Amino acid sequence: EMMRMATMLFTIFVACSYCIAQETPQRLGSLQPVAKTTVNGVKAMVISESQNSLLISDGTILPKDSNDLELLALSNLKRTASFKVTDEMSKRYPWSSRSLALSPNGSSLLLYNQFIDLTTMQTRASLKIWPVVGRPNVSPEPWSISPNGERALVLVSSYWSSDESTAAIFDLKTGESVEKLEIGKAIASGSACFLDDDTVVSVGRDGTVKLYHLKLDKTEVLSQKTSQHPNPEGKNLRLTPFDNGKKLLVSGYKEVYVLDMEERKMLYRWKVYQANAMLTSDEKLILWQTYRLVSKTKSTEYLLLVANVENGKIVAEFRLPTFYRMLEIDDTSEFIYGAHNKELHKLKINLNELR
Repeated sequence: EMMRMATMLFTIFVACSYCIAQETPQRLGSLQPVAKTTVNGVKAMVISESQNSLLISDGTILPKDSNDLELLALSNLKRTASFKVTDEMSKRYPWSSRSLALSPNGSSLLLYNQFIDLTTMQTRASLKIWPVVGRPNVSPEPWSISPNGERALVLVSSYWSSDESTAAIFDLKTGESVEKLEIGKAIASGSACFLDDDTVVSVGRDGTVKLYHLKLDKTEVLSQKTSQHPNPEGKNLRLTPFDNGKKLLVSGYKEVYVLDMEERKMLYRWKVYQANAMLTSDEKLILWQTYRLVSKTKSTEYLLLVANVENGKIVAEFRLPTFYRMLEIDDTSEFIYGAHNKELHKLKINLNELR
């Protein structure tokens, strides 16, 4: 009886969450995969447009014997290269990560503590993470690379029961740690990023937003608390600065919202069940996935919603074949790449009529 009641409440929540977000959008049909490939598993995924590659990591370093990073051609999802972390630290201590941090120009990638040139697949620098890691059971995670490509932001200690998590900023030329930041109650992956070369923004588990002005050595706490009950299992927050760092797209926490970082206010907010939102390259549309219950068939529909950045209205929805653990959209806004279990899908989408 308790299980039935829990299922009913969950269903009501999903349905109501979607209703809050819905703005009578256009129904634009179903998205279907035009290419598929099987993988060992995907813990992290980014698109390097400059390398025409989809980069995936299974999030595992030793003792599992597998490639830690694979490159797949965007055109057909065929493997083009792979890279395995062999740093001395990872040999003596197995640790994993969900995050990949791509340089703004798409030519380099931070995987664990390795800063990799994607053209040569050679390590450009090894970050000296071990001396600044808080405890031996912590899994450091690369979060963000500064717009000028010179520094990296890496989570170095985080505990769910703790009020504070610590991130470190590393010089990508020397690999040395140059600064530490106390970022509050982080929710693991993606809780902070560079807004610009000298400013870092973080979002805590309670939704509190902090700005770290690195040159001024000053921390600014914004009073905006956006989530009272974030999902403790949803450790997949995504922060996407846009409009030259003047705005911030935040997704996760069962909601999607846009913050005006100059005016220090929230512009739009949509309630959803679970989301990692994407921004089209022209910064005009926001996309995220959700699902809703179809009462007639008692089935679940998986949906991709599209919102207009200018006015915050949801303008369209597409039906998805499944709920993807991760989604990425390419710069052309013509294809979406999704990870589901041990499969990668490439889906065709047409957004031109919505701009």
